[in-house]
Amino acid sequence: MVDENPKVRRADEVHLRVSGQKVTPQLDQGKVVKEDETSVTYEVPMHPEGNGEANAILDKFELTARINKESHQFERATIRQRASLRVKLIAKVSDTVLEFEFSTPDPALSLGADESLPPTVTFRFFSESSCYAQRIGCALNSGM
Repeated sequence: MVDENPKVRRADEVHLRVSGQKVTPQLDQGKVVKEDETSVTYEVPMHPEGNGEANAILDKFELTARINKESHQFERATIRQRASLRVKLIAKVSDTVLEFEFSTPDPALSLGADESLPPTVTFRFFSESSCYAQRIGCALNSGM
């Protein structure tokens, strides 16, 4: 059974933690960067609370969110590094991408009369760094 009125999260319910500091994506201030027949992609500003390391690095990253026009649900959220950053003067992180892809299983694949499969999230992570001029790459792909 498909929920005709899916729960819509308030902007203040969604947040991240960056170096232990709460960071709130300002969903209501998103700017349209791409649109097609089925979805809209927004660039979403991020606001750190209080003082901490997140304040210094957030301007080096961008958050985009693709929303399905029909269901008003997230399809994909991506955090992409825009500029290099140094870590403790020994490492330079030059490229990082965190990607979350959201999907809802086909209702025809339900478990029973009142049960359906839960939504799934696929998480992908890629980062490239150099430490004392040695390149280091890391990738992770996980379905949840």
